Amino acid sequence: CDAIYATVAQWITTFSASGGSDFSFYQDVATKLNTILDDMGFWKMIGFGITCIIPTLVLAICAFVVKVIAYGRLIEIYILLAVMPIPFAFILDGEGHTNTTKKFVLNFAGVCLQGFLIVIACSLYQYLMSDVITAQYNAITGSGSTSAMELLFTLVLGSVVMVVAVVKCGQWGKQLVNAM
Repeated sequence: CDAIYATVAQWITTFSASGGSDFSFYQDVATKLNTILDDMGFWKMIGFGITCIIPTLVLAICAFVVKVIAYGRLIEIYILLAVMPIPFAFILDGEGHTNTTKKFVLNFAGVCLQGFLIVIACSLYQYLMSDVITAQYNAITGSGSTSAMELLFTLVLGSVVMVVAVVKCGQWGKQLVNAM
């Protein structure tokens, strides 16, 4: 089980390190958006704020759900590591209980893969949403056209899809190792 844990942890570290971001681009987008917001009148700013309330709530709820699931997987891995000696005590049992150890190892591998799949889902979300931000940046600079509602709808849709993917990671991880 230590080998499974170490291997998946290495995958997560390698995968996470390969997805670096150019934060100067996002700072430039934020600066331009702040300039546009500063140029809005009071009533336009109020209307824009009201328009953004529901998508902001949906995005906050999606972020909360993903964090809860990620922390739940982390706690599940630690609990499985803590109770690992119990199923491994049956490995030499002559009464056919070796299946207990096999099921535990498969379940543990599935939970570790769930963590890796969550990292992949979050990285895909980052790449997809960076395209949305790039489209908004191009609209701000005049080289494209995107409305604020289209941007908010795409962000909300992407966030909901990411939550569904993160929830499904549990099933996918266990299916990959046939632990179901």
